[in-house]
Amino acid sequence: MNKKILVGLLVVGVAVVIAISGTIAYFSDTEISNGNSFAAGTLDLKVTDNCTYNGQPVQKCTWQETDLTNQLFFNYGDVKPGDQGENTISLHVHDNPAWVCAQISNFNNYENGCNNPETKASDTTCGNPGQGQGELQNYLKLNVWRDVDCNNIQDPGEQLIIDNQSLAAASVWAIADKNTGTGPITNTCIGVKWNVPADTGNIIQGDSLTGDISFNAVQAKNNADFVCEGDGNSERLALFEYYNTGDNDVNSVVDPKWEAQTFTPQTTHKIKKVRIKIYRLGLPGIVSAGIRTTDAEGKPSGIDLVSGAIDGNTFTEDSSGAWYDIDLGSGTTLSSGVKYAIVLGNSASGWARWKVNTNSNYEEGTSLTSFDSGSTWVFCDGDYDTLFEEWGTEI
Repeated sequence: MNKKILVGLLVVGVAVVIAISGTIAYFSDTEISNGNSFAAGTLDLKVTDNCTYNGQPVQKCTWQETDLTNQLFFNYGDVKPGDQGENTISLHVHDNPAWVCAQISNFNNYENGCNNPETKASDTTCGNPGQGQGELQNYLKLNVWRDVDCNNIQDPGEQLIIDNQSLAAASVWAIADKNTGTGPITNTCIGVKWNVPADTGNIIQGDSLTGDISFNAVQAKNNADFVCEGDGNSERLALFEYYNTGDNDVNSVVDPKWEAQTFTPQTTHKIKKVRIKIYRLGLPGIVSAGIRTTDAEGKPSGIDLVSGAIDGNTFTEDSSGAWYDIDLGSGTTLSSGVKYAIVLGNSASGWARWKVNTNSNYEEGTSLTSFDSGSTWVFCDGDYDTLFEEWGTEI
């Protein structure tokens, strides 16, 4: 009887084991994706150039699409007043849209001594080689624009990248970044026109300039906020206050007659440079630009918060004027809603003629004149505003 009971228990035990085994037989299926991989994309910038000198094609600065090795965009050894040239540079970005910047670096400016005509032209910096002393850097001007149809001509509506700046000042060219409004590029042309004004005279004789030009393409994908920057020695400046259209007359700076333009920033920032539209009559010499606070009447007061200077003898003599940058060094902080003044003065007998609109609608400032080298000021009659831009960095 005990054997029968034991066998019966064993049978029951086996039955239980079988029941448990059945409860973990899940439904299943398997799918396999074979050969997965990641491969890096490519981005390759190549450059084409076509150039002219005084309207004639130049073979040594003309080449087809290539990687740059020892090619030179500019290589001229006998530049004279009245000379000009133009390069149409084609940029080809292969495989991925990109932001593109250009930069002038390793810039060298040499005086190379002074001959008799140069000395008579009041050149007093006559070092040989005279690094940093040459005047050619101030007189040789650049215009750079997006040459949409690649036709070697600056057509109406084509976007300016560099507007009549000296080679030294135009150190970074933002061809395509988040601020240009062009979007990333794959193929584009830029026009580069240089000239030495015919009225430059003897002061540049023997001077020379050298430097490197680099083009940098950076992927645009996942990089929407990219902006062109300098090499660590230059900053990306933003335009803050300005009044830059509609000039129909001039306010003349000739010591002791100084001129000022007030303005009211809408954003607190650090001002780093001013741009003025101006031309010369005679030789105005060094023209200074200072930033001052204003008094309760809105007139310039006190001493300069910051200042800079430019050689007024380099200004164009064309009465239509041209835009010139005056660097303000490390700058100074301007507060939102506070009125300041740009004060222009000189100490020579030549005239610096600041372009003005005599029927202006600029409401954040006005034009003033001093007849005692900036000690006291009077408002100009009517709605006068001189043309200006003030550039700086956000805080």
